[in-house]
Amino acid sequence: MNNALAVERSAVTLTTLKPPIGTRLQLECPGSKERLSSQLLGYMEGSSVMVATPQRAGKPLPLKAGIQVTVRMITGTSICGFSTRLLCCYDSPAAHWHLAWPDELTHKRIRQHTRVPVNLVASVDEFIEGSLDCSSGWPRNLLCQNLSQSGANLLSKQPLGRPDDRLYLTLRLQVAGFDQVVMVPGIIRNVSPRTADYQYGVEFFDLDEDARLVLAGFVYQQCLLETGYRDYLAEVM
Repeated sequence: MNNALAVERSAVTLTTLKPPIGTRLQLECPGSKERLSSQLLGYMEGSSVMVATPQRAGKPLPLKAGIQVTVRMITGTSICGFSTRLLCCYDSPAAHWHLAWPDELTHKRIRQHTRVPVNLVASVDEFIEGSLDCSSGWPRNLLCQNLSQSGANLLSKQPLGRPDDRLYLTLRLQVAGFDQVVMVPGIIRNVSPRTADYQYGVEFFDLDEDARLVLAGFVYQQCLLETGYRDYLAEVM
């Protein structure tokens, strides 16, 4: 997962990323494990980032200028964050903060090929009856070790087939607190026999719209969890 979600520290800035006004933010301050909800109100490159003052118990949170703040946000298919300091606070016309323009931004785009580590018991069956080995025992249970919108890595105690063989993979995924069962067709792209089992790389094909949505939602959800957006996830899902 660390490789899949390696962040970029490059020339990407808020100006090039162009997060829309109103984007939800999470703010963290030193000495507090609490993640505070806020909204992006505006930004001027090289000057400041304006955000809505977080509230606690319905009242604007009082903080002193100079304190360090970590900001996290999601915009489009990108996850980004930066550390900065609080420049000043204003109570009118609405409570808001000005944060120093960040010198460095961490940025990760969630792509279709992004793989997330999982530990899911899955089921595999022949794509066409009799097309794989002739032994009995279909469908077969196995372990799905990682998953993307376009494929999966499978660990099986039994041989499943050879490269270019087709099969059906059934997965039970929890997305936004709901169990979703998807059956996806796949092509075996590589096989790695090991001492006690077999490892398969499978590429999905001809996915229907429902399967695409479930897979995309699951991968996106796991990326948010892995990069520390658990609280944000609870808000949006």
